[in-house]
Amino acid sequence: PVRAVLEVNAGMARKLGIAPGDRVAHPIFSGR
Repeated sequence: PVRAVLEVNAGMARKLGIAPGDRVAHPIFSGR
């Protein structure tokens, strides 16, 4: 299941090297 969606401005995903299916780790999703 998906917990969140990361939305970025046009061109920013390519600039950051983010591709469809990539995973993001952040403390807000740790459940603590």
